[in-house]
Amino acid sequence: MKSLLLGLSFTLCLTLSVNVYAQIKQPAVESPELNVAISGLMHLLQDSYASGNHIETYDIGDEYTLVLFTLEGFSQGNNHTNFLAVFKKTQRAKLISGEKYKHYGAVKYKLVDYLVVGADKRGSLSADGMSYAKSTLTMKVNHGRFGSLVLKNAALPLNSAYVDITIKSHSLTVK
Repeated sequence: MKSLLLGLSFTLCLTLSVNVYAQIKQPAVESPELNVAISGLMHLLQDSYASGNHIETYDIGDEYTLVLFTLEGFSQGNNHTNFLAVFKKTQRAKLISGEKYKHYGAVKYKLVDYLVVGADKRGSLSADGMSYAKSTLTMKVNHGRFGSLVLKNAALPLNSAYVDITIKSHSLTVK
């Protein structure tokens, strides 16, 4: 009887842990609305010489889309800067009855916030092994020649291997 209960509790724990980490899907479903949101943010952040490339998108649950992208060539230079942006998915809703809504129309993407997460020789964040639970995104830190820009800006220990990013309704917080 004890071995049966132990086996059931192990299976339950394994199932729960898989459900928590199965929320991140890559790549996110490409849509014209997402492309417009990403290119709009990139145009706001770059100068007349910079260009954007290396875009990775990830769906985080049903609510958010994470975008990692690089802008390079600021002021005709050869440096690049890595950014992380989080967009919230929104869709029109019609009240059917009580508290039930019917969603319709195209999904729109609202910018929650963005962070500078790396630069030339100053490290970056990696999506490998990324996890999301209880509005906290955990990402691996790639240290560059001069350390890690995201750790330095957040005043975190410079030898940290992972960083936690809390996603709030209108901001991102690194801790």
